[in-house]
Amino acid sequence: MACISEVRYLVRDLLGCTCPDEVFDDIELRWRGGARALDLCLAGRLLVYLRWPADTVEAEDALASWLDEGRRARDRGGFNRFRLLLALEESGPGADRLRECFAELCRGDDRFHLHLLPASVLAGLVGD
Repeated sequence: MACISEVRYLVRDLLGCTCPDEVFDDIELRWRGGARALDLCLAGRLLVYLRWPADTVEAEDALASWLDEGRRARDRGGFNRFRLLLALEESGPGADRLRECFAELCRGDDRFHLHLLPASVLAGLVGD
């Protein structure tokens, strides 16, 4: 994910965020954990963690730690929102269970959002 148009497409079209144009003036990308974790920081306002778990079981096992880390980074950095984007299929019992766990872990925090998108949708944006 190298250009502003790709980041804008991800944030606005795929995630549905209505961030103002100026957040795209300051984009920071950090790969972590090889090709399985990317942190996207937009103008100190929006923090997006992209994660590529092997399956919904791995995602559910890691969900609490990803959210704890995201909450700390969001609060420490003064971000308005934290979005966790998982490269997983959007439907099925595993996805439903993941959404339930997320809702339970984030109860009362309306500045957290979970997104599930198939890895194939993200492949062109973040490289292979």
